[in-house]
Amino acid sequence: PFLVWVFFSPLSVCSPRIIHSYPTNRSSEGTWESFWCSRPCKGGIHRPRNIEELQQIVEAHASVRAVGAGHSPSDLQCTDDAIVIMDAFCYFGGVDSDDVATLGAGCSVFQTQELLLARGRQLRGYGSITSQRLGGAISTSLHGQHVVPFANHLRGVVAMLANGTLVNVSQGVDDAFDAWPGSMGMLGIVVEV
Repeated sequence: PFLVWVFFSPLSVCSPRIIHSYPTNRSSEGTWESFWCSRPCKGGIHRPRNIEELQQIVEAHASVRAVGAGHSPSDLQCTDDAIVIMDAFCYFGGVDSDDVATLGAGCSVFQTQELLLARGRQLRGYGSITSQRLGGAISTSLHGQHVVPFANHLRGVVAMLANGTLVNVSQGVDDAFDAWPGSMGMLGIVVEV
């Protein structure tokens, strides 16, 4: 009985298939599929390549939803909103004098580890699944087996607000900084961390 429930859980928001826990991704140009689900979102899929394209998308739609890897499947991901996929926003922006790295929020945890390890650094506080995007990991309070949450290592966020404005919020400088970790995308689209 337990295996039947695991494979065909009535609580799953995904369409039935034998194994939900095996990550697949059947995304295409016009669809986005979450990490676990076999039910793709259709229509309104946007993949901006730069800040200007993201700003055009935000300004052209009344409601925009940025999605990451879709590690936590729910009906919140597939809505009538414009769906924004930030994969093109993966880059290494350098390390400052305080030894803090800047990365694009579209990088997966795995990609980030590769970028940092090549420079003798690494992330701390993430879980065993490394496909989550940095922007999503911070917005959803990613955690692993560690005592300190992943977002506790965050020092700054560059994000686009609903009106297309780009903001830069830093720890110890801006009172709004503490609102970004765990914000579930309600404050804006995280572009850089």
